[in-house]
Amino acid sequence: MAVADVLLAEIERGGVRPVYLLLGEDRGSKEEVVQSVKKSLFKNSEESTAGSSVFYGDETPVYAIVEALGASSMFSAKSLVVVHDFDRIGNKKPILEYAERPDKDTVLMLLSEKNSMAKSVTDAVLKHGKAATFWTMFQNEGERWLSRYLKRLGVNAEQEAVGYIVEVTGTGKLEMKSQAEHIVNYLEKDEPLALDTAKRIITKLYRYTVFDLANRLFIAKPGEIISVFRWLVRTGEDLVKIEYFCIREIGKIARALAMLRENHTFPQIVKKLGFRKSESARINRILSTVTEQRIRSIYTALTELDRTLKSKPKDVGLAEFEMVLIRMAG
Repeated sequence: MAVADVLLAEIERGGVRPVYLLLGEDRGSKEEVVQSVKKSLFKNSEESTAGSSVFYGDETPVYAIVEALGASSMFSAKSLVVVHDFDRIGNKKPILEYAERPDKDTVLMLLSEKNSMAKSVTDAVLKHGKAATFWTMFQNEGERWLSRYLKRLGVNAEQEAVGYIVEVTGTGKLEMKSQAEHIVNYLEKDEPLALDTAKRIITKLYRYTVFDLANRLFIAKPGEIISVFRWLVRTGEDLVKIEYFCIREIGKIARALAMLRENHTFPQIVKKLGFRKSESARINRILSTVTEQRIRSIYTALTELDRTLKSKPKDVGLAEFEMVLIRMAG
């Protein structure tokens, strides 16, 4: 298995492989890899649109994916086939057979939120491609990564400032990178980043963040959640990014519920899942009221929302998103 950072660097240097298997819960980093491949394959957005096909493992017949792998576009010399939720495909054999003899002008990207796959899958991919797992970092790992990235941007940041940024932003590399680049634009040349400065800049940048929305799920009333959501939309926040953080929050709760069912104590759950002190009380409160059936139902709704956001007009996506958020109110 490739190290995720090494894989991304290889693609950015133009070393695109014909097959990729991208595993793990860090959807932001996996999407960064997909976008990097698109940038390497296509000259412009028109080529990218014409040459790209996106499928979902829980709704697409395997023959449709295989058919797309053999198709070509008159508008692009290259083609990209992205399969989300690859683990949900029942009959993977035709795709794995393709992976062992891939077309030189097509890139196949298989994505899954699972952290591992059967050896037959990885073996087929690794014959001509690369596989990587994108792990969600713990708070201290995120702080170390962000400190290094800020130094690359020429910023000396106090540890308290770095900790605060990670607390607000989360530990997804894509999100931390974006936040750091925004903050740098507000600093004077050679100005160090202190805690008060970080708070001032982030307050100026955002009245609310996607984390404010995620932290209200299952706690706040519907009107409050929708108000935060609409503010984020008005200020230009990407709907797919908002959805990603909602799904991540659902994932945390689902894993905690599963551990409760296995008779783990809440302190054991906190330690095992790496919950921060600031979120432990909130999640404990949610666990006392939410059911597994409700979580499964909402996760299904979010999966359907993901397809809508990527295939329907924005107004349709907004309406469906608000209906899903209302279902996640306290």
